[in-house]
Amino acid sequence: AIVLGNTASLAKTGYVFAAWNSQASGMGVTYSAGATFTMAAANAILYPIWIQAELDFTVVGAQITIIGYNALISGSMIIPGGVTTIEGNAFMYSGLEGVTIPASVASIGASAFSHSFSLASVTLNGLVAPALPATSSAFASCHAGLAINVPTASLAAYQAAIGWVDYASIIVGY
Repeated sequence: AIVLGNTASLAKTGYVFAAWNSQASGMGVTYSAGATFTMAAANAILYPIWIQAELDFTVVGAQITIIGYNALISGSMIIPGGVTTIEGNAFMYSGLEGVTIPASVASIGASAFSHSFSLASVTLNGLVAPALPATSSAFASCHAGLAINVPTASLAAYQAAIGWVDYASIIVGY
């Protein structure tokens, strides 16, 4: 089967359609327009991945990358399941106070959230720490009380992971 884009012009106020996913959570297989897959005997159900309109992103195959923001952002944000990468500098100098990052994110670039002076809480849902550059500045110059929340079962692994070791003292389990 060939996956179509958002041909029915589905809409969600404040969001932009990015791609389709085999699970409503965005944690299944991501399909961009034009992708193909083999149909099983049962019908396939695909769910839209919606990304906040304030974010700039790219979709290449099954990879969704947040590359930046195009309008003032503040408060808390939940990055949707299905996003695989947060590019370096993507949220630099943002007004975010909190961000939740799904398990689908496999890498976070250098300085991704740096100088986001209000950023006090980062929650990662992945059991495996996303890749960070070896000398990461991903969370440099954020709120003085920044806490990076990770699943308790993965606390030690995050604290010892390349790039994350720089933030070991502020990584806590939930």
